[in-house]
Amino acid sequence: MRSLSTLSIAALATSLFLGGPLLSTNPSLVAEAEAQSRREKRKQKVLDYKAFEREKNRAAYGKKANEKRQEAISQLKSILAQQERLPADTKAEMLMRLAELYFEQSKYEYNLEMQDYEKRYDRWFDLPEKQQAKEKEPQLVAGRSAAYTKKSIQNYQIILKNYPNYPRVDEALFFLAFMLNDVGQEKEALEKYQKLVKTFANSDFVPDSHNAIGEYYFKNNNAFKALQAYKQAARYKDSKIYTFALYKMGWCYYNVGEFGTAIETLKELVSETDRRMAESGEQSGISLKEEALRDLVLFFSEEGDLQAAKEYFTRYGEKRYYRKMLARLGNIYVDQGKNSLAVQTYRELIADNPFASDNPEHQNSIIKAYQGRDKFDDANEEIDRLVEVYGRESRWAQENQDNRSAMKESERLIEKNLRSVPIDNHRQAEKRRSAKLLLLAEKGYARYLDYFESGYKTYELRFWHAEVLYKLKRFEQATEQYEKVVSADPKGKFLKDAAGNTIFAIEQVLKPIKSKLAAKAKKAIRELKRSGTGTGRYAEIELHPWESRLVKACDTYATNLPKDKKTLNFLYKAALLLHDRNHYNDSNPRFLKIIRANPRSEMAQYGVHEILESYSRIENWVKLNEAAREFYNNDQIGKTRKFKGELRDIYQRATFKVAEGHAAGGKDTEAATAFLDFYKEFADSKVRDIALYNSAFYFGKIGQKSKRIELRHEFVDNFPKPLGKDSAKAKLYEKSVAELASHYQSTATYDRAASLFRTLYDKDPGFDEQGFATSRDGLYDAALYKEALGDIDGSIKDFRDYMKSWPDGDDVLATRMKIAQMLRKAGRSSEAQAQLKSIYSDKKVIAAAFDLAMAAHLAYGQLISKRDKQLAHYREGLRFYDKNKSKPGAEKAAKAVAEMRFELLETDFSKYAAKTIPADTKKASKALKGKMEGVGGLEKKYVDVLNLKQGEWGIAALYRIGTLYGNFADTLRKAPCPKKLDEDQCSIYKFGLEDKAYPLVDKAVDAFTKAREKSYELGVYSPFTVKALQELSRLRPEEYPANAEQTPTPDYTSNPYTTADFEL
Repeated sequence: MRSLSTLSIAALATSLFLGGPLLSTNPSLVAEAEAQSRREKRKQKVLDYKAFEREKNRAAYGKKANEKRQEAISQLKSILAQQERLPADTKAEMLMRLAELYFEQSKYEYNLEMQDYEKRYDRWFDLPEKQQAKEKEPQLVAGRSAAYTKKSIQNYQIILKNYPNYPRVDEALFFLAFMLNDVGQEKEALEKYQKLVKTFANSDFVPDSHNAIGEYYFKNNNAFKALQAYKQAARYKDSKIYTFALYKMGWCYYNVGEFGTAIETLKELVSETDRRMAESGEQSGISLKEEALRDLVLFFSEEGDLQAAKEYFTRYGEKRYYRKMLARLGNIYVDQGKNSLAVQTYRELIADNPFASDNPEHQNSIIKAYQGRDKFDDANEEIDRLVEVYGRESRWAQENQDNRSAMKESERLIEKNLRSVPIDNHRQAEKRRSAKLLLLAEKGYARYLDYFESGYKTYELRFWHAEVLYKLKRFEQATEQYEKVVSADPKGKFLKDAAGNTIFAIEQVLKPIKSKLAAKAKKAIRELKRSGTGTGRYAEIELHPWESRLVKACDTYATNLPKDKKTLNFLYKAALLLHDRNHYNDSNPRFLKIIRANPRSEMAQYGVHEILESYSRIENWVKLNEAAREFYNNDQIGKTRKFKGELRDIYQRATFKVAEGHAAGGKDTEAATAFLDFYKEFADSKVRDIALYNSAFYFGKIGQKSKRIELRHEFVDNFPKPLGKDSAKAKLYEKSVAELASHYQSTATYDRAASLFRTLYDKDPGFDEQGFATSRDGLYDAALYKEALGDIDGSIKDFRDYMKSWPDGDDVLATRMKIAQMLRKAGRSSEAQAQLKSIYSDKKVIAAAFDLAMAAHLAYGQLISKRDKQLAHYREGLRFYDKNKSKPGAEKAAKAVAEMRFELLETDFSKYAAKTIPADTKKASKALKGKMEGVGGLEKKYVDVLNLKQGEWGIAALYRIGTLYGNFADTLRKAPCPKKLDEDQCSIYKFGLEDKAYPLVDKAVDAFTKAREKSYELGVYSPFTVKALQELSRLRPEEYPANAEQTPTPDYTSNPYTTADFEL
């Protein structure tokens, strides 16, 4: 036999998944279908063979496969168009292949169309209900797939018409029928199937065709013709559809009432399936064993032979189907009114497996059977059994704890039965006015609520339970239940009744002890006022637990029913109770709600006064401020000017207190804002300056420095004089100026800093507060900044005021010297000399700081323009030094002494350097001797300068020692030859002088090298450092190439206190 193609398999799948028992309805399937969502229904609606095939063979219909398929279609069409003389069978085969490709393409296109449809449907399905109603439900658009299906049909029709002798014509006929059925041309398809079984009796497609014929009649409710077709299909026992044909035969027998034959037919299906499995070891054909066993439940229940069913299902190890059959049979007995038999059947079902997951359903069926015959006592006993045997704590629940659906169903059945009993008792109790029934109802409600603490019906039953408890005067229990009702659903239908009844129930609880509690509270309040201090005199008195509960109940009513006519009365009730117990922070918000709702009422007028008085007592400034402001701005409260004025004073004081509270509590951000708001709001306040000052402080504390500076400026501009005694004592203005000055100092805004420091000094020369710049330091810094900014006169004035205000300061002498330096730098030499002379002529300076006097003496000389007078001044300075070198500070005067000595030696050096060696032999010898004596004498004097250990001038002395030797060597080299010597003798003479000069150059280099090394060591770079390096480059160019060392331009004065030891 030929193997079935893809189309054959698809046809078989169609029969399996669409050819169910349509002649009869399976009740369990109906229940499942009704429980599905709209989305699931939609998916079922479009499920057909193409969806099935798409899921099984999705990869095969992918993009790449489509490309190959299109290519194959194109090739086949091209060949068929060009090769008109192809052999008939070949052309038919190509048409057959083209039809198959069209069919496959239709499946691919359908897959894409289905995906598009699902996307559109999902979008529509997820729309809000109102919007969804406005838009039309999306429909499947299958145009492209239908077009390819049509092409496939046309090709099969061409084969049948033009190639009747084609060997596969039976196959073409079968698939033509299949495709016609698929597109809804069922009668045409039936004709083709019937033609195939008549014309091609030996075709491999005969069994499938008989099956398709049976499906047509089965679908159209013609069980007899369907049965005949299925029987014809079942003749082919080796066919893959043999078991399927048996399955459909069973349903045909069932639908015509032949239950026994139906049972035997499905039994044969099960046996055949097992036989095939045993022979081949694998599944052969279509397996419908599970379906057959499932449907046998229905068939056996209709037949009514319990023993036969039990034996059959037990033999096959499928006892679960026996249980299903019993359940169905019980339902049939109920429908027939045979309740006793139904109960007996359900009990047998439960006894068969006490822990079966569906036992609660069968127990519920027993309850319903008794209720159906008005046997309520028996029904109630069965309800108790339902709870006991299948409740959460039962053995059954332990065995089924992993079966969530079974546990859920058990809960549902227990809930429904437990609910119905107390509701009925309650209804009958009211109708008959029976106390006994009322007690039974309370017991039933309690039992329900004990089992179902929460649930979709718990809310309603809890309210009715509370009502029953109230009628039974169990007020504490009633309160508890009412409270739970209120908290369960703020919008519940019993909210108003439950909330109000909560209050009434609590009042009933408090009624016997109310007067005793009030007397106890009054006594405690009197004792607090007698012995307490401050806010402690108004400490809260603890509420009785039921009093607290009453307050909460009143609040709950007001919260959930704010516009109800009883709300204000309940709020007032709670407010009075809290007020009487000193709970002002709790009572006042309630008074405030009353005031806002009805400001002209007596309750509101009482509340206004109590709020203002009580918040003041307990120093709750925030709330006092809020309340007083609100009352002030409410035209319905306190219409007299006097009262309005008092309100403004109250909230002004409270506003400041609030800000202070934030500050004390470490809430710096809130404090900063609160103080600033106070400053802006209360222009007439006597503490406005303090508020602005504090605001700036706290803004700075939270890191908002720019805001702090802005507010400090505002303070300085607006409050040069204090508004009150407190701000005067605190020196707020001076502190603000000092802070601003320090700020601008830190940001290098020296002009503003100098101006503010001067302002601070002018305001209070003695200002010296911890944490702030002092007037003294500020004035000195102002002088420095003015100097740097070029305001010499301003700087000198500040320095002189500084010395005038603090004449005994350690820095006064240095300040005097500073003034002289400023004048000198400004080119005002005569003023500078006068200032310098006043320093070195001052006996106090000489006695206390001789080094400063020597520095002034030196500076004075530096300003003398004529060299002879300058040197005379230096000689006078050295005598001055020798005379006073025992004075304090003389050791620090070495720099000035070193410079003076060096400058005085410069004249001797010039004379020495000018000496040359003449050509005359006698004069040359004398000159040479003088030159040598000069070197020795001057070198000793320069060494004396070195011994003063002053870095800059020590380097200068080393440089000069080097130039002494260098000049000597140069003089020797430049000396002319005596006139009596000839050229050769002159050369010999010159070589001799060169020999003399060479060691002198070494000494010169040694001195210059030491000058260089000491300069690096001490970090002193003076003009003499540069000159020493230049000389080294000249004398030793290989060792010290020119420009090899970069030295800074010596444009500063070296440290006068830098010392060093030198060795020659």
